Amino acid sequence: FSTHPSTSHALGTTRRTAAMEKKHLEQPKQRTVVLALDGTDSTDAVIRWCAEKLFKKDDKIVLAHATEGGGSTCESKQSTEFKSLISTAKLRQGKKYLEECVENLEKAGFKGEMELVVAYPHTSVKAAFRLYLERAKPEMLVCGSRGLGAMKRALLGSVSDYLVHNSPCPTLIIHVDHTKQS
Repeated sequence: FSTHPSTSHALGTTRRTAAMEKKHLEQPKQRTVVLALDGTDSTDAVIRWCAEKLFKKDDKIVLAHATEGGGSTCESKQSTEFKSLISTAKLRQGKKYLEECVENLEKAGFKGEMELVVAYPHTSVKAAFRLYLERAKPEMLVCGSRGLGAMKRALLGSVSDYLVHNSPCPTLIIHVDHTKQS
């Protein structure tokens, strides 16, 4: 019976030395935080709040924005070409928006990566975002809240509300008080 930690693999068992174990324990795991951005006026305030109160210097910060993507369920060639043009424009707009958000994050002293999540026909933006989170496996998701009233939230469906209930990771909702924004 051995008291040394070991790792089993196809070639046999490898023993960890005390030095290997100490090095493994000393390395902090980099936390991945996804910041879901919706293109509203709240974006800058949410980025600022996270920079001041949540983000750590060694975090991997991913700024993510979801948009409806290309494809068509229509049969006509003209309709398909028109939808393709709209899709290309939405993708460019989403990329430009994320680049601006990364600049704002850098002004706050943090580096970030961009992720444009595309919802294709028959997939909602909410569901596409959930699928992205399942693939990315972040430690935390942060969303802003547009502050929809109960009636609008019931009719339109809040993305943040959906993600709180369906995200595979802990989700933090930042409610931005528009009366206090400068």
